[in-house]
Amino acid sequence: MEEALIISPKTSTFKRYGRAFTGLYFLLFCGYLMFDKAAIEAYHLLFFVSLIGAFLALALFLSNTLWVSDKVLLKIDDVTVVSNIKGNKLKIEWVKVSKLSLSDFEITFHTNGEQKSKALDLSSLPYGEIEPIREKVISLCEYKNIVCEQV
Repeated sequence: MEEALIISPKTSTFKRYGRAFTGLYFLLFCGYLMFDKAAIEAYHLLFFVSLIGAFLALALFLSNTLWVSDKVLLKIDDVTVVSNIKGNKLKIEWVKVSKLSLSDFEITFHTNGEQKSKALDLSSLPYGEIEPIREKVISLCEYKNIVCEQV
């Protein structure tokens, strides 16, 4: 049996910490401006701009700390193909696949004697990740004696 191919989103830790630090800095800066204007009861444009900036800075900080998702986008093993790609979520068991069609950015699985077909769109992934996916699918088709045509 072969080892599973797992594709997940990659963001370097250095970039995440840099973005989190930037969000925290702007959050503190906008918070200072807001409280400074609120203390003298000057609710003018700068106060509201600082309020909006504080919300955006908080969103930037949280999206790089608490809201970081390490979920798997695509997992291909010798039993199933599981896709969590946005707008293209599917789960296919290799036992049900009778034929497979490969194009540059799409894999079509024909199941139940080619009566049904499910397409896996890879266009949202970086091109460098598509080639290992194609190689894995071709090797699994050869291993399981599934007809694989390249369109």
